[in-house]
Amino acid sequence: MAITRIQAFLMSLLSRQLTLAQETFLTRYPNCWLVWEPGEWSVPVSGVDVSVAETRLPNSAVTELRPLGGDALCFALKVAEGTTVRVGRAADNEIVVSDMTVSRLHAQLEFTSGAWSITPLSETKKTTVAGKAAGTGKAISLQSAQVVELGGVKVTFHDATAFKARVASSAVKQKR
Repeated sequence: MAITRIQAFLMSLLSRQLTLAQETFLTRYPNCWLVWEPGEWSVPVSGVDVSVAETRLPNSAVTELRPLGGDALCFALKVAEGTTVRVGRAADNEIVVSDMTVSRLHAQLEFTSGAWSITPLSETKKTTVAGKAAGTGKAISLQSAQVVELGGVKVTFHDATAFKARVASSAVKQKR
């Protein structure tokens, strides 16, 4: 089985590239994106098999009181038709989300017929799409700007045009 390489970029880097290459940004990045929204970072629990630092989103009450800091991590979903991308905590996934609220193999993204879908694989940890609980093993079509919760981690799916707008809004926030 061929390994799918998923490139990851920090939002701040993409903001600078958009500023420099406004007209060619969509030509350079024509694909869909998955954005791991910033949260509070903490050291992983010792003795737990994780490959990178753990992130925890603050509870909703705290979120209302203070803005989240940090830089979003953006995954370029640039793959061939029929490709499956595994998402989870284990290091052998194409997209690694190292958080204890995420299963080792939490979900898979599939690119078929020019569209993306997500299939939750974890029976013990939650997955929601646009605020609705997603059933294990049932594929759900993804629409641009939909928020997907994998355990306690929020990721947002964007098509290329919506992603460019997201990057532009991030660039405005960074200038303030």
